[in-house]
Amino acid sequence: MRRLLVFMLLCGSCIAQAKPAATVEQKSSAGCSPNFSNISGSVTIKFEGQACIGIDPLAVQKMNQLLALAPKMEKRLNELLDKKDKELAAKVAEAADYAEKYQDLLKRLQQQAGDDELRKSAFSLLEQNKLDEAAKVLDQILARDEKQVDRIAADNFARGRAADLQFRPDQALPFYAKAFQYRPENTDYGWAYGLALQNENQHDKAVQTYAAILPGLRERAKGGGAVPSRELSSILNNLGILYSLTQRLQGAEASYTESLGIRRQLADPAHGNPAAYLPYVAGTLNNLGILYSDTQRMKEAEASYTESLKIRRQLADPEHGNPAAYLPDVAQTLNNLGNLYSDTQRMKEAEASYKESLKSYR
Repeated sequence: MRRLLVFMLLCGSCIAQAKPAATVEQKSSAGCSPNFSNISGSVTIKFEGQACIGIDPLAVQKMNQLLALAPKMEKRLNELLDKKDKELAAKVAEAADYAEKYQDLLKRLQQQAGDDELRKSAFSLLEQNKLDEAAKVLDQILARDEKQVDRIAADNFARGRAADLQFRPDQALPFYAKAFQYRPENTDYGWAYGLALQNENQHDKAVQTYAAILPGLRERAKGGGAVPSRELSSILNNLGILYSLTQRLQGAEASYTESLGIRRQLADPAHGNPAAYLPYVAGTLNNLGILYSDTQRMKEAEASYTESLKIRRQLADPEHGNPAAYLPDVAQTLNNLGNLYSDTQRMKEAEASYKESLKSYR
């Protein structure tokens, strides 16, 4: 097979072209501007950077070392050219891209070095083309910086909590945002940030934040335990509220329904403390009743309100020790039932619900 000898000048994509003739050499028409033609057959490549200003000699040296020390690269290139008849320019572009990346990394490490001994070491090793050693030092830098990011995220979250405790939710919001930005996989940070956004009526951002942490919450809930399941049900319930406010009613129903299913499980006597979760069951039932009523599904709305009211009456019973804490919830559901009865022209039932609601508030 005929073998072509092609001399190329490395400058981004600058090369000299070789024609498929015995000993013909063609120069580029302008400095570092490529002229290419399809070339087939075996190719030997040599990189010379002297003719292109601004190219790091180390990058050129590196490419020549790779070709000299790794003949398999040349063999593979010839195989590709023979098999697919690819333009040599494509392969040269890959080599030029490699050199540009190498030079860019050198520049970045040099800029970041400062007084950081590890970064200085990585830069020095890269300058010497000791890529394996440089990569190991960069791994050390990553491990160190990861710990710093954890600390910064935790500090921002703590500062947000402090603002919350000062009843300054608007001041808490930016700190929660930073904590979540640094560690978006942390569901505690996302939960706090989403709730802060919701309370500040930034509905779309709150929905995005809740949706971002849902996969992590679902994964945690799979492991069992009441706390992850409770958090998941709370996020789903809040999503239902936000979807309702933004008229995404199908999403609202799906979120409420999933939340209700989880809360029913938590309130099951098998969990040991059903009373702790019954208020959440009643709350989601009430929300579903509102949704059904808004979408003219009056039978389903009435069923949800009725079940919610039954639970809330139980919780407000004096035997529970603190009926006053639940009476406003009883009054709320009674008022919602009154609205439903009024909308369906059941005026006597509406009047009775409204009157009982008033008594509960008093």
